[in-house]
Amino acid sequence: MFSDYEMKGRFDMCKVWIFLRSLVANLYFYPVQAVGFSLCILVGVFSRKAMIKMWDKGLHPLIWGGMLKITGIKIVVKGE
Repeated sequence: MFSDYEMKGRFDMCKVWIFLRSLVANLYFYPVQAVGFSLCILVGVFSRKAMIKMWDKGLHPLIWGGMLKITGIKIVVKGE
């Protein structure tokens, strides 16, 4: 079917794509999370409720929504 050389090339390319996708995900996740935490600390000094609302409604969906799009993960919940 495929020679050893072709399989080795395909395997190495998969590793490259996994590395690149992981790199992009990390370059998105950590800076956005650091900025979000910094904002939460500043807002939390004045109002704890505002900080929780900001994290819950704005920053958390931004961080995880972006990560899900970058990594291509789809969450499906089935049941009764």
